[in-house]
Amino acid sequence: MRFADTGDEQQKIVAEGLRDALDGSKTARTTAEELRVLVGTVADEIHARRATCGLSGVRKRPGTRVPSAPPDGWADFEDEVATYPASEETLAKVWPAAAAIRNINKNGVANDADVDAITIALADDLSAKALAAALQHVAAHEPMLVGTLRDDVLPGINRAAVGELLRVATRP
Repeated sequence: MRFADTGDEQQKIVAEGLRDALDGSKTARTTAEELRVLVGTVADEIHARRATCGLSGVRKRPGTRVPSAPPDGWADFEDEVATYPASEETLAKVWPAAAAIRNINKNGVANDADVDAITIALADDLSAKALAAALQHVAAHEPMLVGTLRDDVLPGINRAAVGELLRVATRP
């Protein structure tokens, strides 16, 4: 908003960026629409020019079509899990983790059983590779799933206690 408020050319650049976003992907459109809602509030806070306030009225370019949604990738996720070249022992860790990922995607939250299943799979290198290969098919289409995995599942793995390891290493 501050950039758009510095002059007419800058305001036009921001307006064109908004139009590009409104013509873009679902995520870009949603972000642009949310930004348009906030224009008035932010403009009041920074005492913006009247022309800058007009950014709330920016619409998509006439005659453009909304891009079709790409496939969601879940069929490929399932195929990857089902056909990943690994031993039965490895796949026995991957299958519950894949089910946990589907559950997290469906419910929007990770319960303890889901976290445990994914943690077990990620503790094994081959299982982790299989799970990563499967997730590649859906990660771009499921930002909420990725956020839940990042915020609710991975912190427990990344925050392994190292204090005891440090104490053992420093003992004579």
